Amino acid sequence: MPKETFDHSSSITNPTPFITTYSWKISNFRQLKENTCHGKHVYSPPFWNNYSGSWRLKLYPNGNSINDYSIKDYLSLYLEAIQTPYEQFHNISSRRIRFNFRLEKLDLVSSQPSKIFDLCNQNWFMNHEFQFDGDIDWGFTKFCYSNKIFQHEADKSKKIDLIFHVNIINDDNDQDNNEERNLYYTYTTGNEKFFEDPSFSDIEFELDCGTRVKAHKVILAGGSDYFEKMFKGGWKEKNTMCIKIHDISYKTFRGILFYIYTEKWMDIADLDLLKEMYAKADMMGLNRLKKMVANKICGMLNIDNWDQIYTFGWEYGDSQFKISGFNFVADNWKAVKNSEKMNMLSESGNAELIEEIDSISHILGVNFDGMMFCI
Repeated sequence: MPKETFDHSSSITNPTPFITTYSWKISNFRQLKENTCHGKHVYSPPFWNNYSGSWRLKLYPNGNSINDYSIKDYLSLYLEAIQTPYEQFHNISSRRIRFNFRLEKLDLVSSQPSKIFDLCNQNWFMNHEFQFDGDIDWGFTKFCYSNKIFQHEADKSKKIDLIFHVNIINDDNDQDNNEERNLYYTYTTGNEKFFEDPSFSDIEFELDCGTRVKAHKVILAGGSDYFEKMFKGGWKEKNTMCIKIHDISYKTFRGILFYIYTEKWMDIADLDLLKEMYAKADMMGLNRLKKMVANKICGMLNIDNWDQIYTFGWEYGDSQFKISGFNFVADNWKAVKNSEKMNMLSESGNAELIEEIDSISHILGVNFDGMMFCI
């Protein structure tokens, strides 16, 4: 069976703001296994992670070692890094992430997935640096014993679907601050019930729109250095019972307070509000919230807003926006090269941005004016 023709599908979810899960479902795995030779592999569709770039899964249904025939009794599974145009332009030769795998079997008789192999139970994430000039994949030669999938003789004639999951840590500071984050999460979990509850409130904020918001100093100060300095530092607001907050919308301010009380994301779909929340989170030093917002914004990248997000990244010096914007332009070059948005960027006066966009044309082998292909 040619590896391009087997029945499969994929999806991406974010079970937490700090983890992205990519799921790859292979229908009728028994047929794939029977028609794939020992030592041969199949690829999942590529998937994009806003924090760490482009990836795909590599699966050997009958093991990957042609020299060790016993490996044919195992599934071999690897995560493979795909170098992006941004990485090519900036000569980035490696990429480090933390990830783990999970495998589920879907018995179509019961339609209920059962976990076969789950590294998450061990709370263990592999930390690996992928090298684009050689070591581009990493995983397990003996990922799962085939008999775990076909546990009974009857299973060998059943249509069984397998779902491969890879969980990728999104927070690049997670390894250093994991204990601190867990302590803070425990702290904020108890505070959630006080969000927008005037009980015991001891501070009030008045926004430009006239709306007043009651809150609790100890919770705000415990979750934000910005508010801690406001309440106990040399700011004039130190002894004020009602503090005026300027240049921030009510929805954005409410979302920031919700995060401080809960460390959860209040889902917002409006790009302008998200950009405002990012800017205010940046000002207040709420780096985790800033990353959540950046992840949401990058996930909204499309043909109508790519220029806003790309230039926003340059405005704030945020590599996540710049990388996502760069790769979006490279992937959609034919659609954007002669667009009005591209013309406006080329006339923006931002020499570094123009140079970076121009580099995309060289990577793709086309002139920047889009008039001809050079390959």
